[in-house]
Amino acid sequence: MNTSPAIVPIYLMHEPNQPIPLYSGPIEITQHSITYSGKGTLQLQWFPYPGIGFNWHNDDASPRDALRGLTISLPDLGASARGYPISVPYWEEGKVAGYLEEPIDLGEDRGLTEVVFHLVNFSDYINGGPVRRGPSHSWRGRLEFQGLEWQVTIDSVKDYYDLIKDTESKRGYAITHVGKLERIDHGTFTVTEANRVLEDLFFFLSFLRGFWVAPMLPVGFNSHGEGVWQSWGPQVMWHWQHVDCWFPSSRPDSVSTLFSGFLKWFRNPVWNEPIRLAIQWFVECNLKPGGIFNTLWGAIVIEQVALEMLSWVRFVESEPVYSRKDFHSTKRFPAAEKIRLLLSRFNIPLAVPDELQSLVAQARANNWGTGPLALTMIRNRIVHSSPESREQIRDLSNDSVLEAWKLGLWYIELLLLSLFEYQGVYHNRLRRDRNVRDVEPVPWTRL
Repeated sequence: MNTSPAIVPIYLMHEPNQPIPLYSGPIEITQHSITYSGKGTLQLQWFPYPGIGFNWHNDDASPRDALRGLTISLPDLGASARGYPISVPYWEEGKVAGYLEEPIDLGEDRGLTEVVFHLVNFSDYINGGPVRRGPSHSWRGRLEFQGLEWQVTIDSVKDYYDLIKDTESKRGYAITHVGKLERIDHGTFTVTEANRVLEDLFFFLSFLRGFWVAPMLPVGFNSHGEGVWQSWGPQVMWHWQHVDCWFPSSRPDSVSTLFSGFLKWFRNPVWNEPIRLAIQWFVECNLKPGGIFNTLWGAIVIEQVALEMLSWVRFVESEPVYSRKDFHSTKRFPAAEKIRLLLSRFNIPLAVPDELQSLVAQARANNWGTGPLALTMIRNRIVHSSPESREQIRDLSNDSVLEAWKLGLWYIELLLLSLFEYQGVYHNRLRRDRNVRDVEPVPWTRL
C-alpha cells in the first residue's frame, strides 16, 4: 500500500482542553484613548468558551471599564485587534483578562503556495487514504477533495482514536485533524484568496460534520517552505458530541467531488446567503439538545423556515417559475405545497418514510398524505396558540415529534446534497439501528 507523508500540524494537542500558547511578551491595551503598556500572553483557550484569550498585567494603572471594548496591540509584532474584557478586578491594579473580537494577522502577503490549518472535533471517518508518520506508523486518515482551482487535503492526527476517546469522555475540545490548502496547479495565491476558501470550508465541513467545524490557526507558506503568514482569530466550534449526519464516514472517498458542487452554488450570488442560512439552521437544529433552539419543537419550526426559504429561492429568485406575489399567497401556496414542489424538483420522496413508524401512524390518522404535510401540520400545532392547537399538541406522541424533527433534517440535508449535484452514498438518519458502515445511494441516483 502506497502511503503519503502525513501533514504535520503546526499546533498539536496531546490531551483534550489543553490551552495552546500563541504569544508571550509586550502588550499594549487602549481604552477611552488611553494606552496602558504591560506584558501578557495570548492563547487559544476552551473555557469558559473557545476563543483567543489574553491575560495582561503591569505594575501601574489599568483599564477599569469592564463594559467597554478595547484594542490589544503587540508592539514587537506590529499587530493589533479589537478585544473585550471579561475580568477587570477593581481591587487589584494592573490586571485584565479577556478575548479577541477579531483575528490578529501576522506576516505579509508575499505569495502563498500552501496554507496549513487545524480542525477541532472533526468527523471520525474510516477507510481514508493511507498516510504515514515516520518509518513505522501509518493509518488510513486522509480525506481529499477539489473545487474550482483548489485542492484540499485533510489528515487525522497521529493517535487520533486515543485522543478522541479522552475528548469524548470529557465532552471537550481537541485538534483532531490538520489540513492543507493549495492550488491544483501549485501556483501562488493571496491571503485574501486563502481566507475566502477557509470561509467556504467552514460551511462545507460543518455540513459534513453536522455541527460547527472551523478551519483555525492557519499558517501560510511560500514556495521556499517558509512560514510567511498566520492568523489567530476566534472561531465557532462545539465540544465533542455525537450527532447524526449524512456524511458516509465508512466511504469518505464518496465526497471527493462534493466540494466542487458546493463551491459552484456557494459562490453563486443568489444562493450564497440562503445556503449559509440553511447550513446554520441545519447545524443548530441537529444538536439535540444543546443548540440555540434546544427543544425539538423549536427545531421543527426552524426546519420549516429553512425549507420554505430554499423553495422561495429556487422558484422565485434562482430560476423563476412563480411571481413573488403568487408565491407569497398562503392560499395558493401553503407551506406544505412549497416544500412538496421543492422536494419534487430535487427528486426526493414525498411519502412519509416507512422508517418513521409513529409519524406514519399519525399521518394516516389525520389524513396527512405526504411528508411535507405531516411536517407542516405538526409545526402549525406548535406555533398556533388556540386551545384547539394546544389540545392537538397534547395528542401528539413524543415519538411523532422526534420523528418529525428527523424528517425535517433529512429533507434539508438531501436538498443541499442534490443542489450540490452529489451522486455518492450517504448515511440515512431515518434508518433504525444503523452502524457506521451502513450507507445507501442518495434517492435521485436510484431513479
